Amino acid sequence: MAEGPSKSNSSDSETRPSLNKTDYWIYAENKDIGDIVHDLDPNFTGKWLIFEPLDKIDTGWAVIKNATEHGLLGFSAKVSTMKENPSTLLTLQIF
Repeated sequence: MAEGPSKSNSSDSETRPSLNKTDYWIYAENKDIGDIVHDLDPNFTGKWLIFEPLDKIDTGWAVIKNATEHGLLGFSAKVSTMKENPSTLLTLQIF
């Protein structure tokens, strides 16, 4: 079951994927894009998956989160966390 977005200005355990054991995902969104997402041409949109080792996941997420929130990369992104999950891979996903 998917968890909702984490709160901004949160503690390290909520914002660093390697420390978060309470949420399956941490989210980032470009708030300025608004409803335009629904008007995007599906031929020019997609989903990127980035697989990072545990020792690089926090740094990778910080870069992607910042770029997403400032409109430089996609309109939404999420990263898996350390919450116990049948999937053993940590992924960064950009939409």
